[in-house]
Amino acid sequence: TEGKAGSSLVFTGANLGTDAAAYVVKFNDVTADVTSVTAESITVTVPASDGTKDAIVTVTPVESTTPLYEGMFTWKFARTVTLGAISGDIFEANKALAIPVTITADASADELTADDVTVTFIDVKDASKKYVATEVTVEENGITPIIPNKLKGEFKVKVEVAEALPVESPASFIVYYLPKYRVDVFAGLYGRS
Repeated sequence: TEGKAGSSLVFTGANLGTDAAAYVVKFNDVTADVTSVTAESITVTVPASDGTKDAIVTVTPVESTTPLYEGMFTWKFARTVTLGAISGDIFEANKALAIPVTITADASADELTADDVTVTFIDVKDASKKYVATEVTVEENGITPIIPNKLKGEFKVKVEVAEALPVESPASFIVYYLPKYRVDVFAGLYGRS
């Protein structure tokens, strides 16, 4: 079975009752909204992807731990995102980072805006440390986030675009932070300001 987030998915059976609260439907660990239950069917709204393309779907009565249904589901996306290689290995915090991106969309995709794009910098040494760029520009051949201020270390970048599966850069890069007073002192030592 496959579908897009927000679409309806119907499971059929017998003697299911009529209480929507009697069932929990999960796509991996994401709980779907049960919109209706009849004696012969359970209808749910497909939730947004959990960052994967495929999910195991389970339909389980609330009063049981044994699913009535378990099967595979594939999310369909209106957009496909492909990251190009980031040009360079070392970047300064609080500066722009050009990320080459190719985004293809089907006819159902809405127009893409900067609000539809999230860029997260993931610490390579500790993947639980994630920093979201607060400013992102969408351009024809890529996206340009501002690297979060005071960020330093080795990072990968994750790009999330509405109606698309998230993608992560295959290669890591270094981000450094040079406090302003150190720049001023350094510049002053060489007669620059």
